[in-house]
Amino acid sequence: MTNGEIMGRLVALEVLSMTALGLYLANSRNDADYSKATALLDFLRLSVAQSAEHLPEEARTAATKYSDFLVTTLAVNLKNMRGESGHSH
Repeated sequence: MTNGEIMGRLVALEVLSMTALGLYLANSRNDADYSKATALLDFLRLSVAQSAEHLPEEARTAATKYSDFLVTTLAVNLKNMRGESGHSH
């Protein structure tokens, strides 16, 4: 597989996984205090860190930083979808 093919697959994976996770979290109406969503997001961070343990340091660091960014984005989007952004309208 070429680097271009790998990059293309990563883009597709990112979009599909972020959309699926976003939809799952948005539909978690029985999670008023976000405890289930928070537990899931914490588990995702841990899973990425564990899966990246065998990678070279640069790749491991990139994986954990990027997963932190994506998980934080999901959390913010979840609160925004529920109308809890903290901004006055």
